[in-house]
Amino acid sequence: MIIDKKKKNIALIGFMATGKSSVGEELRKLIGYDLIDIDEQIEAQAGMKISEIFKIYGEEVFRDIEATILKKCIEKLNVILSCGGGIVICPENRKLLKENSLTIWLYCPISMCAKRGNDGTRPLLEVDNPEQKANELFNNRKSQYAETADIF
Repeated sequence: MIIDKKKKNIALIGFMATGKSSVGEELRKLIGYDLIDIDEQIEAQAGMKISEIFKIYGEEVFRDIEATILKKCIEKLNVILSCGGGIVICPENRKLLKENSLTIWLYCPISMCAKRGNDGTRPLLEVDNPEQKANELFNNRKSQYAETADIF
């Protein structure tokens, strides 16, 4: 695989439950890069599940931890970064991803994301109508995914 030398990594972005972790694992097998799941790194650093971070500290604290983890991981060489669905919310995260990674936006229908993500692990979908909330979140983020992605 040929990657622009300035873009030393591959980053997978997209809405929650689009398959970033699964695709990352397949890419790891194909090209031999290490795979770093940003959400797993967050949980390891915090010593708790993401849903607990949201419940105890809120989304803002979670996003701060996410940005810190991204800054650390983006400095590595030849890695695949499986990013959380909301990583593109922060302009600095978008800039880091765009400058340092071949960024691939994975997409699947939001109705499918809402079904896959309705497993108790997605705090933003813990509402009465998860599909409506998923559509709202996606519509708020899609321009940020598009701005960040090299490939759709």
